[in-house]
Amino acid sequence: MEILSLRDNPGLQEWFLLWFREKWDGDGDLDGCLDSMEAICEAEGPLPQWYLLVEGRQIMGGLGMMAEGFYMRPELSPWLVALYVAPEYRGHDYGGQLIRRGLEDAARLGFEKVYLCTRHEGYYERFGFSLREVCTDDVWEYRVYEINV
Repeated sequence: MEILSLRDNPGLQEWFLLWFREKWDGDGDLDGCLDSMEAICEAEGPLPQWYLLVEGRQIMGGLGMMAEGFYMRPELSPWLVALYVAPEYRGHDYGGQLIRRGLEDAARLGFEKVYLCTRHEGYYERFGFSLREVCTDDVWEYRVYEINV
């Protein structure tokens, strides 16, 4: 089992893109994130980053890290986005492996904090994230988390 980075494996761009689009299709909040994957090879700077946890050619989960990740807090950066572990692989800390890889890379790239936005409660705290604030729009209540790296 290994975590592949799209930055380190640009020849796998289509594979990454197809998998993430399949998992997040119809989620308008992630359209811009997924579009960034298409231009990653020309991106200036260290972000975005995209990861897949794989065993052979089987994808078990994925995660992204973006400079901009939540429209209500554009001043914060970077953001972990689009964490997804396939249901048949849940319960084995694969999401944790992806999160730790993202945090390790953020620290290596010189970031001091990492943020994420979710409607879930109780999952990210186990990795050391703390609730920064709760934001609401016309439809949803979002939980913004942060962690020092």
